[in-house]
Amino acid sequence: PVKYQDVEAHWQGDEQTTVARLQELGTDPEADTTENMNRLVLLSGRMPQAADECVVHVVGRSAPVELGAVLTLPDDTEGVQGTAFTVVGLVQNPLHYSMDSESSTVGDGQLDCILFVPEGTLTADYYTVCYVKAENAALYDNYSDEYQAVVDAVAENLEAISGAQCEKRRAALIDDANAQLAEARQTY
Repeated sequence: PVKYQDVEAHWQGDEQTTVARLQELGTDPEADTTENMNRLVLLSGRMPQAADECVVHVVGRSAPVELGAVLTLPDDTEGVQGTAFTVVGLVQNPLHYSMDSESSTVGDGQLDCILFVPEGTLTADYYTVCYVKAENAALYDNYSDEYQAVVDAVAENLEAISGAQCEKRRAALIDDANAQLAEARQTY
C-alpha cells in the first residue's frame, strides 16, 4: 500500500507553479526484498534521513532538479506534515520510465515531478494505491498468455471484492461526516 498526494508548489527562487506528487517511501526504501516492490534506483545523492528531506524523480520533459533544491508548499496545504522539502537525492522510479507526462488532478493537469518523502509525511488515514504481486506470475514472460492468465485471475478476484470494500469505505466516510455535522450542530 502507498500514500500519495498531488500538490501545487514552488521551487525556491522560481515564481512558476509546479505540480508535484508527494509519495511516501517505505520503511526501508533501499532494501532488496520481495516485499519492496517498485524499488527506486538512486542516481545521485542519498535517501532522505529527516522529515523535511526528499528524493525526486522528474517526470516527462520537465526541467531537471538539482540536489539542494527546496520545494515549498502553500501554508494551507492539507494532509501534509511540513511545507518545505529539500532534495537530497535524485532517483529513477521503475513505474515511470516513459518521457510522456502523467496527468494530475491539480494545477495544469500535468505532473512535473514525484517527490518521495519519509513515511508519516502524509496524514491521510487511507492509502491511495496498492501494488499487488500475483503469485507465480514471475514464472512467465511478461508478454505471454500464461502470464496474462495469472494476472487476470488475480484482477478478477480483486474486482469481486472491490464493491464491498468501496461500500464499507463509503459508509465510514458518511459516519464520520455525520459525526462532524452533529458536533457542529451541538456547538451551534
